[in-house]
Amino acid sequence: MANADSGRANSRRMADDGADGVSRDGNLRVAHTARAAHTPRAVRNVRVEAMRLAAIVGISLFHTMMPWTAQALCDPAAGCSQIGDMLGSDPTVLAVLGIIALMGAWGNHVFFMISGFYLIPSLARRSKQAGYWRDALRGTVRRVLVIAVSVVLVAVVALAFDAWVMPLVNVHLVWQWTLGIEFVWLYAAFVAVLDGLIRRPVLRMLRLGR
Repeated sequence: MANADSGRANSRRMADDGADGVSRDGNLRVAHTARAAHTPRAVRNVRVEAMRLAAIVGISLFHTMMPWTAQALCDPAAGCSQIGDMLGSDPTVLAVLGIIALMGAWGNHVFFMISGFYLIPSLARRSKQAGYWRDALRGTVRRVLVIAVSVVLVAVVALAFDAWVMPLVNVHLVWQWTLGIEFVWLYAAFVAVLDGLIRRPVLRMLRLGR
């Protein structure tokens, strides 16, 4: 009985071992290690991350100081608050607020630059894969639908709030949901034309430049 059990155990070990005597689990571990060794890892560029951090700080300061900047730049003819008069009469304060405003604008440009630096080469590599343009078109349609559905949901909530809680200004006007939020629809339009009018020519120029 003991010999039979020992024979079955040996048979199982032989089945798990390959022709070279290496176990199946060992082969799997070796293969996984080899794939991990050849898989490129994303390496963070310290300089780019430092620029990203500086841009975040600049934009955050700009938005934090926006109320103070608006008061400092008030029109005296229309009447300014006491704080606005004090801020607007101090050249040092105006200079600091101006620098903060420039930091906010610079931060936006840095984010655009970083996005182009990473996204455009990535798109160029992925555009060679089969089915890329079909997937890109689906992504474009999905993003536009998300924007449109979001606006519809906000409009429904606003109308319900206006009907049952308290009146809201201009909530029933078509203008409020069209030109009143033109930046939303402009963003949707940019997303919609990205695939056909921008993405393809850019990727084509990148290929020709290689």
